[in-house]
Amino acid sequence: MIWIFLIPAAFLLIGIADMPIGYYTFLRIVVCLSSGVIAYGSYSIEEKIIFGAALFGVIALLFNPIFPVYLQDKELWTTIDIISAISFVWAGIYVNKKLKEDGNEHKNIEL
Repeated sequence: MIWIFLIPAAFLLIGIADMPIGYYTFLRIVVCLSSGVIAYGSYSIEEKIIFGAALFGVIALLFNPIFPVYLQDKELWTTIDIISAISFVWAGIYVNKKLKEDGNEHKNIEL
């Protein structure tokens, strides 16, 4: 379950380097899908929009591959990639901690 947080974070950090355009298209797909699933899961647990749902909803919109957001400044994308990667890692730690507190560390949570 933790892979849904760590894989996009790793891809985002790799994306800081100069990569071919195909990698960034793949990155958009991975990050958009992962953040969409996390935003939906966060919303469905609380049944209201909370910080996690809003944050990952914005990340999903920013990295969506259908209507891409083009920011020509590589430094700005680097900052966005780092902040997004930190958000994924932070959310993964939070969910893992929450599952251990509830005694459900080997169960899947509904997303």
